Amino acid sequence: RLAAQMGFGGMVLMNYVPTVVFKDGSFYEDYDVPLADFDVSAARRARPNAWGKWRRQGGAMQAQDSKGVWETVEWLGPLPGGKPGEKLSGRFSSFTGGGNTALGGGTAYGVSSDIFFAPDGRFTTDQSVGFSSAEPTSDVRTTVSSRSGKQGTYTISDYILTMKFNDGRVQRRAFMFMDSKDKKDGMYLDGTPYTKKD
Repeated sequence: RLAAQMGFGGMVLMNYVPTVVFKDGSFYEDYDVPLADFDVSAARRARPNAWGKWRRQGGAMQAQDSKGVWETVEWLGPLPGGKPGEKLSGRFSSFTGGGNTALGGGTAYGVSSDIFFAPDGRFTTDQSVGFSSAEPTSDVRTTVSSRSGKQGTYTISDYILTMKFNDGRVQRRAFMFMDSKDKKDGMYLDGTPYTKKD
């Protein structure tokens, strides 16, 4: 669903975020665990603010806000997972940020994360971090750092992307494509959007 998120320098951006909708009229917005590993009771205790209520009213989807008021929301979906054995091809990128320059401050940072997927089942990750500060009390002005070369193999099955790194680490990540039209030019990993780059 469409929700406000923080961008570079503290700008407020409206982005679609993956939401897990349950038949009992509840929904969950912190989609950072594969559905196969999702513990509903534990998530309700650990993250009560990530839960809400939904209903259909006159053909429209509505969600209840923190004051108990029902509002019409724009929900897209359901979004598809991957087919067993499906492979990706190309570089998928995500950018997140924060800071306070949008509010008149002097601090901004951004994190760019890239994953290159090969159709033979291998992947390579790259990440760059940029930080800038013009605060009077700060000695730091602009820094950029990067990490690259983490490689391994991946498999997709339904709503799970499993990444096996060459150093032995294994990550099971919540996965889904961004649209239901079989474009496959964008996906969510642990709730974070990744779009395909040329």
